[in-house]
Amino acid sequence: MIDPSTILIAAPAAALASLTSAAISVMEAWLFGIECHYLRLQRPASKEALVTEITERDNPTDLPQTLPETSSPLSGMSPLTVPSFDERLHYTLATTTLPRTYAKSSEILQIRPWTSLLLNEGSNLKAYKSSMWWELDTPSILGNLVGINDAIPLINSSIRSMRYIAIFPIATNHFEYLAQKLPRLDHLYVQLVPRNDILEDEELKSRIDFDDLWMERNNCYAQLMREMFNDPPEANYRYLKTFESGDAADTDAWQMAVEFVKRAGGGWKITGDGIFEKDVVSEDNSSNASHPSPPLSVT
Repeated sequence: MIDPSTILIAAPAAALASLTSAAISVMEAWLFGIECHYLRLQRPASKEALVTEITERDNPTDLPQTLPETSSPLSGMSPLTVPSFDERLHYTLATTTLPRTYAKSSEILQIRPWTSLLLNEGSNLKAYKSSMWWELDTPSILGNLVGINDAIPLINSSIRSMRYIAIFPIATNHFEYLAQKLPRLDHLYVQLVPRNDILEDEELKSRIDFDDLWMERNNCYAQLMREMFNDPPEANYRYLKTFESGDAADTDAWQMAVEFVKRAGGGWKITGDGIFEKDVVSEDNSSNASHPSPPLSVT
């Protein structure tokens, strides 16, 4: 029996959208020039699956002679009562432009009780060569995962850890989806700055205003920090326990985040390079007492 604890998909944005039942726009995908996005889903290994695997390996000829009877969800229904494909699986919402059809769920995201999700969108640097880069529609399943335009989020409700990696994503109409529609998570990891020397590329320097890159990085983190350090936290931010930045080596980005923590308080403390953790005791005291919460502790 195949019962994976990890699935890794590497595919162009359009193919990944098809696999996850996401509705995305690829009209401007060529301006981003991203060959692959990566989606990784993980969960704890199933003990039952391990036992089954060992049993089947030891008894390779013990195969069932007949297939078990299965009941179709449509069995027993008259042709007149069978709903149409769209009615059962899809719905349409009017957006600011044209109505868009969304899936009610994603089979691959729901097929197992995944607990961890990673979405790596690669580098958006080529998009900044466009004269109107801030208006581009990023080809990504991110909006579908978190549920934009009142759409049903496709992310599995069992997921408690999310890792999002995108090199200089466009803040407006893309990264803001994650900041504004954060799923119910315990842990969030974000990396927005490259760790290689791609920014030293001479051709890139000649065609991109690097100030735009740093501005978007700042805007992305500012959107996230504002939501995360609200006191009291709102929506799903009240459940978030750990935030981890993969950009701690980027001194400017990390210091900006640190200043947010120092000013905001709200029970958060710095526990390592790029790591913020919510002080549950401090948060409980703040919610139960009439006086302000104690000062933020930095360790």
